[in-house]
Amino acid sequence: MDCPDYRLRLFMSVDLVGSTAFKGGRGAVVPPGATQPLWVRELKKFYFLFPEHLRREFLRSGKVEKDADRRDPPAPLLWKRIGDELVFCCRLESLEHLARCVLAFVNALDEYGNQLDSDGKHLDVKGGAWIAAFPFPNLTVRIADDRAGDIVEYGEALPEDIETEELEAAADEIPSRFDFLGPGIDGGFRITKFASSDRCVLTVETAWLLAKACSVERKYPLKFFYHDRQILKGVLQERPYPVFSIDTERSVSRKEVLFRENLITKRDHADARLIADFLIAFMTDEAIEPPSLASLDTESCEPPASHEEFTRAWQAKRMETAKRSELERASLEAPTQAEENGETGAITLDRLKQGFEQFVTEMTPRRTSPEEEEED
Repeated sequence: MDCPDYRLRLFMSVDLVGSTAFKGGRGAVVPPGATQPLWVRELKKFYFLFPEHLRREFLRSGKVEKDADRRDPPAPLLWKRIGDELVFCCRLESLEHLARCVLAFVNALDEYGNQLDSDGKHLDVKGGAWIAAFPFPNLTVRIADDRAGDIVEYGEALPEDIETEELEAAADEIPSRFDFLGPGIDGGFRITKFASSDRCVLTVETAWLLAKACSVERKYPLKFFYHDRQILKGVLQERPYPVFSIDTERSVSRKEVLFRENLITKRDHADARLIADFLIAFMTDEAIEPPSLASLDTESCEPPASHEEFTRAWQAKRMETAKRSELERASLEAPTQAEENGETGAITLDRLKQGFEQFVTEMTPRRTSPEEEEED
């Protein structure tokens, strides 16, 4: 049992835009020969085709960056389906890995969005991305499988009373078998309310790391936009939160309109270096611990102070658990007083009969003799 290593996981959410109206309108029609309305077919296509688009875009970007001396990093995997939303997860290995995942995601949004446009523009897609640090301050929990007999009765000790590297590694491998909880996850889902078909929104930590990656490697064609500070329920005690996004506008005509509008408002896409400088200052002011993620050119990256504190607490808890187990084992193995006196404590048939006869004797009323009656 090993203490979990520090790790960052990237989460990317894609949502079908206009699905509610589609289900109640054109999508409610049942085509001739079909058993389900149109919206069912569209949702199934989304469930199965978008992950394939993302996988293909990630592999395609790997061919461009192919380096024989380096192992190809893991691709984003489907974590969960939430109605009309898909959420992907991936343990990050470097700044370049982060940029590659996000670029593949943006390209998948573009490709699938174009496919929806060709089907009649009744639906669209929007996305958001966030990162979360594990094993602290966020938590990995194995999902109980009723079919496998993983039901835990109330009062029983849970299998993950203490976090382990084995648990985290298994979650990296197959995230769909686990749940991830904590402020990083909550903030990520909160930020997605600002997503739209023309913007993939980012949390502060994600925007900072991605801006650093794009500052180091200019081969990632990502355009950042700043949308001022917004209130996110339950985040930063609801103080204004900077909202950044990546441009995902597909329409050439709308891009032209946006370009002309920015000439008037004097607003343009934000420079990656300026974003990185602004966000590190913001995180320092708000006491947000910056995530730790090295670039490929860096040998290693020290984990943040919170992980060092977690490691010390984990080791202390591990020692306490081991000591308690040793005491319990010693108490079970220690001989009882009866065993030391040579008594085995086994109940034989003769001893059982003797005990029964004694019980009957004590419970049977004693008859009085005539002499005793005269004395009374």
